[in-house]
Parts: sequence; C-alpha cells; structure tokens
Amino acid sequence: MVSRGVQQVSVPDVRGLSRGDAVALVQRTGLRASTLDVFSDTVPAGAVVAQSPSGRAAPLGSTVSLQVSKGPDVVAVPDVRGDRPGTAERKLREAGLVGVRVDGPFSTGSVVYNTDPGPGSRVRRGSRVRFFVV
Repeated sequence: MVSRGVQQVSVPDVRGLSRGDAVALVQRTGLRASTLDVFSDTVPAGAVVAQSPSGRAAPLGSTVSLQVSKGPDVVAVPDVRGDRPGTAERKLREAGLVGVRVDGPFSTGSVVYNTDPGPGSRVRRGSRVRFFVV
C-alpha cells in the first residue's frame, strides 16, 4: 500500500466573521485556530482582520492563525486641568498623545485651565491635544 501523504483540507476564508464564528468554522473543517488581538481602524472590534494560511489547502489538524480586531487604538485624554504646563505635557505624552500648548492673551503661563478635546474624551493614540494655559 502506498501512502497518499497527509490529508489536505480547504482553509475557509473567515475574514470579517466574528471571533466565535471564525473559530467554529475553522474547527469544523478539521483545523485548529489560534487568535491574536490587533488594532484596526477599518475592521470592527471582534471581527477577523486577517488569517494565515488563507485561500488554499492545509494539512488536516494544522493551525490557522487569526488576527481579531480590537477596534481602533484609542486612549482617554487625561485631566490635566490645574497642572503646570510641563506636567501636563508629560501626562499627555505618557497617555500616547501630543500636547500642544496654547497661551491665553493674558497668560502668566502657570496653570492649565482646559484641554481640547476635553478630559475623558476618547481619541486615537498619537492625536494632538491642545491645552490652554493662564
């Protein structure tokens, strides 16, 4: 008897499906699924962004790697009101944001009185946040 090699199965395209549906479909074809959460600006949170392998056959029992969207990479704007400008810049930088100082017309430059966008706002990591100093 001559071996035909390892049985091959078609890898389903699960991009765009929810994590649960994608894993179930992969497992129904006789494959295993592993998932990795990634940020995506275009794919809704919980849906598969990418997979490997994709669109071909794979050995029965092999693993399909799925990248699942966490949604966009957003952070909350920290409340820096009442902070000195240098402290405000540091807190914004630590949050993954870029602080842009705006002095008022009669500013002594000693304290932050507001931000735009406001404290608690959810913005994309790397966004600019203006902080107003009096």
